[in-house]
Amino acid sequence: MIGYPKTKTKRNPEQKITKCNPFTYHTTPKINSYYNDLGYDNRFNLLVEYDIKNLNTKKGSGKKPGPNPRGMSGGALFHVPFQTINYDKEPIMFYLVGILNYFHHENKKVIVATRIDFIAEIIRVHFNINIPKSSIINAKLVSL
Repeated sequence: MIGYPKTKTKRNPEQKITKCNPFTYHTTPKINSYYNDLGYDNRFNLLVEYDIKNLNTKKGSGKKPGPNPRGMSGGALFHVPFQTINYDKEPIMFYLVGILNYFHHENKKVIVATRIDFIAEIIRVHFNINIPKSSIINAKLVSL
């Protein structure tokens, strides 16, 4: 996932400059029981691991506290398939699967994203935009 948490944004009012630093984190999906426990529908949402107090570091050197995810709403959740490839010769594939929400359930160590298929289907149906029909979400489910 990638986003811009408020705690990583610094404002210099004298110079009228705001510096935003992105936060990226490799996470894993939560199992289906979490959806029921927290009241989310897995057709529309994705729940991913985010233990704010114990994040794995990028270099595998241990765990450290992570930033408060406030401000990351609208950030991206990507699926990166596990690949055993030569990174110097083959590109790494990233697939946008969701848009992050601010809904952070610290006690469950979860962050919520809205599925991109759901968002695209709403746009396709309600704004008559010519994009491919979702194979996951039925347009009847998103009728407003």
